[in-house]
Amino acid sequence: MATVEEVWKEYREGMGGQPAIEKLDSMYGSRWRPEPRGRTWYSRRKVIWDKIREFINEGMDEEAAVQEVEKLREGGTINKLIRMLQDERKDKGIADDAMTT
Repeated sequence: MATVEEVWKEYREGMGGQPAIEKLDSMYGSRWRPEPRGRTWYSRRKVIWDKIREFINEGMDEEAAVQEVEKLREGGTINKLIRMLQDERKDKGIADDAMTT
């Protein structure tokens, strides 16, 4: 994934013939990602999904929320954004599993 928009699209709509992560979560909870690698992949992207949902809950529309998170990236990589958001959560004392799925 190269952009926040792609990460969000993967979550909401699915990509590459794969179902949407949001749909998998609602249908199967965490059972669809039993492998450690899948859990790690999921938890890393989840900080982006949660940040977008945070902006939506504050009143932004979905597209504006995605763009706002993209701005946070400041031209860096998705991995850099993930680390920044993880650090932000730690600073706020939010556990990785505290945000909604």
